[in-house]
Amino acid sequence: MTSSQFDPATGKSWMLEILCIATVTGVASEALMYIFVYRKDSYTSVIGNLEREQKKLDKLKDNEDERPSGKPGKTDKSKKIKAQETRVKELGSKLQVIRQYSNMALGFIMIMVFGGLSSMYDSKVVAKLPFVPFSMFQSITHRNVPLDDYTDCSFIFMYAISSMAIKANLQKALGFAPPPTPNGVLWPPGMQNPYELNYDE
Repeated sequence: MTSSQFDPATGKSWMLEILCIATVTGVASEALMYIFVYRKDSYTSVIGNLEREQKKLDKLKDNEDERPSGKPGKTDKSKKIKAQETRVKELGSKLQVIRQYSNMALGFIMIMVFGGLSSMYDSKVVAKLPFVPFSMFQSITHRNVPLDDYTDCSFIFMYAISSMAIKANLQKALGFAPPPTPNGVLWPPGMQNPYELNYDE
């Protein structure tokens, strides 16, 4: 393995710059989302209905768990749960439709930001990873980084991780975090909505 080109002094400076850019981008994106999505009656109405129906679903499931197996009425209760799950998923899908156009616009902004970052940090080692990433992730963590030391980190990986953490915590702080998304609506069953992850831990 060839020696690394990482310089701690300049690396820390670049990391700080990337974190600042990610913070500014996160604040700007949430401001746009507030203007075009969060303050709209259609959005607040769907959010309120989704939270209310989710509470009903949780209550039905709690009552179902407390009911002894084989007791009369359990089958009817299961049908009610499935019907309620359908209503929750429909509202979840409606929420995603409301957000999708703004998300497309934000995606365009992100592409522009990546272009600017690429002109400043492409081929630069901005951080040193404490591990060698799996080969499937090296195209991101080591993108356009010279030499073959795969603990050298590219700006793309640093910016992507920073943006996800900042955006998620910013949404929680402002009270704009999306409600739990029912499995099968956007995230596959068993996969957690990344906006529900706690990056403070």
